[in-house]
Amino acid sequence: MQINWSSINKKPMLKLRSISLKNAGEIVCPYCKNTIYSSDEKREIQMLSEKNRAIIRIEIKNLEEIVECILSAGSNSSVDVLQNAQTVKYETLIIDASGKTFLSLENQNNEAFCTFDLTENFDAAKLDPCLTLLSQNNDIKAFVISYFRQFWKADLPFSKEELDLPKIITLNLFKGFSRSFYNAIPFKLGTFIIDSSFPRFSNCNQAIKRLTDSPVLKSKKIKNHIFNNQGLLLYLDELETLSKCINNADVFLSTVQNKYIFVLLNHLHFYRIDAFIKAFCENKDRTCQFPLLLERSVAEVCRCAEDYAALNELYRKRIKETNFLEYLNRINRRTHPEHQNNPELSRRCSLPMNVGFCFKKNATVGGFTFAVAESTNETYIAGKTLSNCLVDWSVFDNTVFLMKNCSSIVAAIELSPGKSTVYQAKMQFNESIQEDRIACEAFMEWCKSNDLNYDDCEDLYYYDYIDNDLNAEELPF
Repeated sequence: MQINWSSINKKPMLKLRSISLKNAGEIVCPYCKNTIYSSDEKREIQMLSEKNRAIIRIEIKNLEEIVECILSAGSNSSVDVLQNAQTVKYETLIIDASGKTFLSLENQNNEAFCTFDLTENFDAAKLDPCLTLLSQNNDIKAFVISYFRQFWKADLPFSKEELDLPKIITLNLFKGFSRSFYNAIPFKLGTFIIDSSFPRFSNCNQAIKRLTDSPVLKSKKIKNHIFNNQGLLLYLDELETLSKCINNADVFLSTVQNKYIFVLLNHLHFYRIDAFIKAFCENKDRTCQFPLLLERSVAEVCRCAEDYAALNELYRKRIKETNFLEYLNRINRRTHPEHQNNPELSRRCSLPMNVGFCFKKNATVGGFTFAVAESTNETYIAGKTLSNCLVDWSVFDNTVFLMKNCSSIVAAIELSPGKSTVYQAKMQFNESIQEDRIACEAFMEWCKSNDLNYDDCEDLYYYDYIDNDLNAEELPF
């Protein structure tokens, strides 16, 4: 995308000169691990809001430091970047009303020689330390929020503190939805690349029209539930299939309200499990048991449905003449033990977590940010970063908060199902949070401010000494 700077330069741009990264410390490149910016460095930043786009322009002092990061993103323009590294003066982020978000590199004459489309590859942005400014400077985030409000005519579903570049790109791509929709976006795990097999609604009105026009989802209760849980709008085709299979309005509503509904819909999207559900629900007595079956073990249902899809008609007929639940148990016993309790065994993309209103506990304490993981993509990325079991996280009843220093994940905090008790708090390689005194003190302060009980947390046993009035110097760390 080429920018006509000659026309833009005639308009007044809001300039924020001498911006420093408040409380940011050093910014370390996630690719080459070199220090890119220190907290006392200054950058000239220019911002312009037009009718159809917002422009944020950041001064670059030395692009050579981030060339490897750009190369790692797999851009076709990598050669141009290498050849022009010495002449790059500005990096510009363009948030376009069409839904696209671009990154442009320009020289001192405002000539753009390299442009990246970030909309389909958030990872390119994630690897760019220059854009880290967006997630750390409140003036820039306030400018972006103001731009979005011009189009939405309403507040954004995320606070200024929660806003980062992936969220900005997503908010621009899907306009006007509630928070639950963005948490359910089907990213390929570990990335910010949206699975292309899912529908793309450019705005909420378009998705609601698709729901209103549905010839299957006619119940007012169903439509109200989907509207209040807008992540379901991404699975309207699967919901229509599920409704036809169950063929009972009350049972269908109860199924859609089940906390594991997204696991089931995800399997319906990628695998042929509708035949099993339809056969199971042909018997009216069994139909009423279906939501209870999901509650008991959605993993059993999905695995057995996949196995049923592979059977021929003769075997299917024999199963119909027997007890379906016996078939479920028989298949489940043949399954590998390590897969027994993993309801996301076959999923390919991110699913939303059952966190309720826990995001209200998001806060910044002692320089650390605490934010609830609202999707399995977040827990997967955290697990990769911390090298722990969050990579395979499937405990939907337990809430996980991620503790970050700037934009880097430093710890994960798991709450028990009651969501008022801390079960564990682990840093990298499952080290206890008490191994880092500063992080541990911020963690405990955050717990106290949110009425979270950490007395039984397995990672705070050293702090039992505090009750005995020992001096800090006497603590064994």
